[in-house]
Amino acid sequence: MAPMRETKDKPAPTKPARPILYTPEIGEKICEIIASGESLVKACEADDMPAISTVWSWIRSNNDNLQERHRYAREQSAWSCLEKLIQVENSLEKRLIDSQAARVMLDSIRWRMSKVLPLIFGDTQPNQTPQLGPITITAVMGFQPSETGQIVVNPTPINVQVTDKPSDNNQLPEPVR
Repeated sequence: MAPMRETKDKPAPTKPARPILYTPEIGEKICEIIASGESLVKACEADDMPAISTVWSWIRSNNDNLQERHRYAREQSAWSCLEKLIQVENSLEKRLIDSQAARVMLDSIRWRMSKVLPLIFGDTQPNQTPQLGPITITAVMGFQPSETGQIVVNPTPINVQVTDKPSDNNQLPEPVR
């Protein structure tokens, strides 16, 4: 029988552990990456960054006002996307990219911008408010004394219909009984 050789196993190289405790520096770095137009997934890919589930947990618990800072970083990312639009247009003008590829890229960037800041980059502009139908308000109006001398509410309801269009005579609508 052959003698057993001693083998010295080298320990496998270990990756540094991802941070799980929130620090303002990590929160700031994540927000900077998002504001530059990158995704949260991209921000969490680095070994020194936390897992995406950890970041969402921090955002939900609002550590260091992270919810508001994350929302602001998302808004800034829409403006960063505007810069990317200009870069794609410039590349197209210089014929560095195919026109069909540019169209796909531009549409994708525009779509993302419209979802992050719909009032600025969306299809519906702020002055295009949806038309509402008539609104009916039912109220119980009036008081009357009872036979015992107590004041009771008149049980007769009055219905008033309010529409989104001004009346011709600029008067209040008549109540419907």
